[in-house]
Amino acid sequence: MDCHDLIGCCVVDHHDWLLSDHVDLLPRLLLPLAGPEEFDDDDMEKLPVDLQYLPADKEREPDADIRRMLTEALNQVLNLAANFILFA
Repeated sequence: MDCHDLIGCCVVDHHDWLLSDHVDLLPRLLLPLAGPEEFDDDDMEKLPVDLQYLPADKEREPDADIRRMLTEALNQVLNLAANFILFA
């Protein structure tokens, strides 16, 4: 899968399915972008389970192109979700 495949799958009209527990896309897109930041317990509980209490040696994806692709995909999914909420 390349950058265009990932972004393409995020612009379809099935964002509700993409963000559902069946696919769980959001944590999969965010995990490579997560680093070793520490959060207090209140903030930690707001994160998806897969992103809570990551090990102290967790590193972000080192490849800038992959990070860009992930943030573009996140942008697409979240924009679609926002439009769906606004115009539903």
